[in-house]
Amino acid sequence: TGRQRLGTALVAVAALTVGGGWHLSGSWTEALARYAVAAPASAALSAEAWRGGGWRSLPARRIDLDGDTEAAMTVQWAGTPEALAAALAPAGWSAPPPLGLASSGRLLSGSTAASDLPALPLLHDGGAPVLTLALPASADARLVLRAWPSGATLGEGCPILLAAVESETLRRPLGLLTLADAEDAPAASGPLAATLPGTTVAEGPAGPVLLAGACGPAGPGAT
Repeated sequence: TGRQRLGTALVAVAALTVGGGWHLSGSWTEALARYAVAAPASAALSAEAWRGGGWRSLPARRIDLDGDTEAAMTVQWAGTPEALAAALAPAGWSAPPPLGLASSGRLLSGSTAASDLPALPLLHDGGAPVLTLALPASADARLVLRAWPSGATLGEGCPILLAAVESETLRRPLGLLTLADAEDAPAASGPLAATLPGTTVAEGPAGPVLLAGACGPAGPGAT
């Protein structure tokens, strides 16, 4: 019957959630380090070359493990992950709960708020994000930013990070689960553009790209 099928599905989801949470809390970090793809050789750009078009040489979309392109990389940040987190903190961005055995159980509740939901550890080109931040919009919606190293730097020692920003809207099937539907969020016209220092908006192949940074000159057209 329909009720039996629903019950079986809920049991399967619960088992996957708990089992996955246990795996992530116990061996996820070790597995990432063991199977991480070798970092690409670093390419140095001047701030002028980067803002003048060199940013186009960096990936426009996230690449998953199957080689498929996913969310657009709508932010390129010249600076460390710590500097990016510090720049966004005054606007309310903060790290979401890490995905583990305890937090994964929140997926099995129909009342989990967006601010309490862990963010999935999505990969880009085989690597985990070096920074994940969330900005709650309501109890049922939030923005999630994930940033990865690009392999390029401004001069020496100033890394360029690539970030994808997604808008997540929560679903609560039958009031028993909390799931998130994600779609690309336009960074250039959203709260990031008004928050990050030295911003310039450029038109990329996957849409507008926000260039910003805490190191190197801002360059012409920065706001």
